[in-house]
Amino acid sequence: MGRNELKPIRFSVPGVPMGKARPRFCWPSHGRMWVRTPAATKSKEQQVGWEAKRAMSGRPMLDEAVRVEIIALFAPPASWPKWKKAEALAGKREHTAKPDIDNIAKLVCDGLNGIAWTDDAHVVALEVKKQFCEHDPRMVVTITPMQGRK
Repeated sequence: MGRNELKPIRFSVPGVPMGKARPRFCWPSHGRMWVRTPAATKSKEQQVGWEAKRAMSGRPMLDEAVRVEIIALFAPPASWPKWKKAEALAGKREHTAKPDIDNIAKLVCDGLNGIAWTDDAHVVALEVKKQFCEHDPRMVVTITPMQGRK
């Protein structure tokens, strides 16, 4: 494996971070049940995949253990007073609203299947944070190969 392949892959996914929504179970009139992933979830997973492809710039899929760090950056609600927004931006107030942190991780990891790795079972370490930012809500993703570990 070349030195380039061990460098972390880092990219941003613009837009308000979201978590993976639960699948919808449908029973059509012919009686057979099927599962449908909500369109917004599919769209955001595709966006994650596109941004990862761009960041990988031709690099092959990782076939080793990886560490993933996700930072979900949210703008403070417009309804908050200035003092509350200032606290949030200074790191004195945590983002405790939806989406849940585990659903953010699930959306990102599923969106990277078949692009950054064959399956998200390669993820052996995961760190997810929710924070406030002044502008440009987004998710910042860093994938770090665990050198020589399969």
